[in-house]
Amino acid sequence: MSSFSIERQHKAPIEWKETAWKSVDKDSYMIDTAIALFAGLGVSAIASPIAGGAIAAFMIKRIFDKENQKIKAQDCIREYGLVAPFLNGDEFLNFASQAGSDAVIAELQFAHERGLNLSDAAWDYLDGYNELMALPQAEREGWAVMPALPDEPAKAIGEPTRLGAVAVQASPVEKCTTAFEALLASPFTSRAIFGAQRTGKSYLAACASLELAKRGISVFHINLMSYGDEDSQYWQHAKRSVRCDLPSLSVRDGVPFIKQAMEVLKAFIDTPNSLLIVDEWAYIGATATPHRDSLEPLLNALASQIASLSSAGIKRQRGLWVIAPEFVAGGLVPNGKTAKKLQLVYATIHPDRTLDWNGNHIGFSGELFDQVKNNFPIDLPASLMELPNCDRIVYINREWMPVGELPSLPKWVEAQPTVPTDPRAQLEKAWVSFDDSGHEAIAPAVETDPAIELIQNEPNEEKREALMIGYQWAKGRITDGKEVSREAFLNRAKNERKCEHLREKRNEIWNELEALIS
Repeated sequence: MSSFSIERQHKAPIEWKETAWKSVDKDSYMIDTAIALFAGLGVSAIASPIAGGAIAAFMIKRIFDKENQKIKAQDCIREYGLVAPFLNGDEFLNFASQAGSDAVIAELQFAHERGLNLSDAAWDYLDGYNELMALPQAEREGWAVMPALPDEPAKAIGEPTRLGAVAVQASPVEKCTTAFEALLASPFTSRAIFGAQRTGKSYLAACASLELAKRGISVFHINLMSYGDEDSQYWQHAKRSVRCDLPSLSVRDGVPFIKQAMEVLKAFIDTPNSLLIVDEWAYIGATATPHRDSLEPLLNALASQIASLSSAGIKRQRGLWVIAPEFVAGGLVPNGKTAKKLQLVYATIHPDRTLDWNGNHIGFSGELFDQVKNNFPIDLPASLMELPNCDRIVYINREWMPVGELPSLPKWVEAQPTVPTDPRAQLEKAWVSFDDSGHEAIAPAVETDPAIELIQNEPNEEKREALMIGYQWAKGRITDGKEVSREAFLNRAKNERKCEHLREKRNEIWNELEALIS
């Protein structure tokens, strides 16, 4: 009989807190600062005082960032009893054995959401969890299948384990080498995609979602600060997409688009195997926007989805990606900051390079990098030589990668107007048809009328109602063989008591109606 007992390594909670505290407290920033100063002096002697000073300043800044992380970690140990993120080696394994996998993952996710640095062992454990959760559901159930503990012999393939899962045949996991591959490999990992303008963040997301759509994933898209025709090309593969330039609209005119965004969100929630992409997140969550009250229900619903999917998106087979050019937490309402729970994807120009775009020089933004670093775990390597040797690089899955070879998006062809050249004939055809016997019959569906389709696409609800009433009147007069004129319409609108908006906007409504009926 073996005398081995893993419980000999178990500790009381207060002892684990002391162990974590000692692990965090190992490094002395005073010694590191001295080393940085000597390094700067050395470079000054060999190269130049400016280069030496710059190196010393850069290293000291990194050291003080490290010290701030240390203070933050100690606060979490003291206030919350957080332990797992700061343990390494055998200490981490012993704690995981005693606390259990659920408790360990809860601690690691808590720390990650708050931007704390995790130990190597903690990262490996979290990565292993995410990879196992990414397996097809047929190969897992609930939590991941963990290696058998010493008091539980390994199970045969297909045999139930102590955690209620079914042991499966292990298969090698192919490591992603580009950001494009990483997005495709884990589509239901919810992510926050940041990057300065023209760094390629939206194009990367669009290309990845196009490929995922080809694989059967339903893509939904929301951009309430869309400008120009770019989005029309990027997101034409989306099952549903709502786009508008909300800052250019009045509060009243913006409401219908926000309602459409809510409808897209609901469709995403109701659709299994789906991905929602929300562009311009910084505007949706901004404090300083006249649309703040109108946006609040949408933001609350999105924040709820982030809270749910950031930890269980893979299990639910749904993912949510938010895109923004910046992330200034001080300019966001509380629910706007929930993006910090998502996995970071940061697109940028290589720090040593500059690109030309339409006569503008685009380079690495240190200000934006610091914004992101204040809210997410990210850093540059000690040497820029360690970064991928390409113009555009992406920080994803906690490492720097090249963007990868992206496919070309299909060219967007603007839809041609469906209003016929002979509106009166089309009106009559839409509302009156003849069967094979020559008898008059009512057309079976109003939706066959292209004019109705145009009216239904009008985003302003009140204007849409007025157009529909005016159109019904014009249709009736044409069907009865009566004249349809501006004067007749204005007189009718003036006396119409059922539609206040038709009276108020009768000249504006007629100008649009005229294109449909005359």
